[in-house]
Amino acid sequence: MVRRFWVLRIASQSESRARDRYSAMTISQSPPRVRPLPCRLLSVRQESIRLLVTWLAAVSITGWHRGTIATPPPAQPMAEVEPTGPTSAHVGQDFLRDERPAMGTQFRITLYSAGDTSANRATQAAFRRIEELDQRLSDYQEGSELNQLCRGFPSGTAVRVSHDLWHVLRDAQDVAARTEGAFDVTVGPISRIWRRARRQRQIPAEEQLTLARDRTGYQQLSVNATVPLVTLGRANMQLDLGGIAKGFAAEEALKILQRRGFPSAIVDGGGGLALGSPPPGRAGWRIGVPPPLQKLVGGTSLHLSQCSIATSGDTQQFLEWEGARYSHIVDPRSGMALSTRRMALVVAPAGAYADSLATALCVMDRSAIPPLLAQFQDVHAAVTEIDSDWAGYCTSELEGWVATDSDARIGPNGTGTETN
Repeated sequence: MVRRFWVLRIASQSESRARDRYSAMTISQSPPRVRPLPCRLLSVRQESIRLLVTWLAAVSITGWHRGTIATPPPAQPMAEVEPTGPTSAHVGQDFLRDERPAMGTQFRITLYSAGDTSANRATQAAFRRIEELDQRLSDYQEGSELNQLCRGFPSGTAVRVSHDLWHVLRDAQDVAARTEGAFDVTVGPISRIWRRARRQRQIPAEEQLTLARDRTGYQQLSVNATVPLVTLGRANMQLDLGGIAKGFAAEEALKILQRRGFPSAIVDGGGGLALGSPPPGRAGWRIGVPPPLQKLVGGTSLHLSQCSIATSGDTQQFLEWEGARYSHIVDPRSGMALSTRRMALVVAPAGAYADSLATALCVMDRSAIPPLLAQFQDVHAAVTEIDSDWAGYCTSELEGWVATDSDARIGPNGTGTETN
């Protein structure tokens, strides 16, 4: 059984490589290897142990790679077999919710199913798309396409990448240029220093940050505008897509659901939402506004559909050191974590832009925020500072979307779904 499974697995990856075969230097990923157990004469007791180990290996392999099988089992039986895996539940009579971890957060899908039995298969297909993007865009996974780009080629080499990575980097560079580096995916060396600082509960040394800044700068990243070629201009660069990849993944998962016949859905990627059409008879999805922004927006929730929304701030991840509070959000230009407690909410047509602009608005000077938002069509935002006398900034369109009636609701941190 194990051999047959891996034949299917390798064939699937071979087909994928065939689609992405390029003449230039190309990032590729090899399928994981299965080491066969050694063949030797064993005693009866040893043979029993060997059979047990083989069976456990088969269960582990087929469970871990279930996403590669064309028709996975329904979500609820999977949850019974794998307590740490995906779970699903019917929320109300006509709604289905499913969730699983990816990209360092919890992804949740809520869709209007009206009892359609294919809803489970649609959500599993959406999660497989998220997992695929995680393998491409993660800076945590050593073998990800992103890390291969950063470590596998000399600086100055034009590397052909997947269309997913190219799309994300192209959007990232657009936002970086418009924000003059307030959003910058080359910030990886600095991000890693501050991650370690939060774990160790100690602020990093200035010398560390100076060395890390020498390896950053969005001007050192070149993304071809017409073909998927990417060039890193400096050695030892490390890209960090944490401020843009989840929004892109949520939108891509929503596209899968829509193609499967479920247009009324929400994909929540750790607080960044991709919204489909509202359920029948509803004005829109009712989206909770984080408390620090409610006064500025003029309500506790918004009615939205067919767009993406993202929030950013330091409400959950921060470091306190000698009376100062340092956010997990880093200013790429200075290398310092933010000490001003700012929160931003962005509504945009595309998930990548909602995600990245929410991060940028937490970093930028106050006076630069209105001119930035004026550059984008159909992008709307609210920004405020906690424990500050600044009045904040809010585009007028958000006030017009404030919800006043009852509808399906997703909390600002993915806290649940209510239908009434």
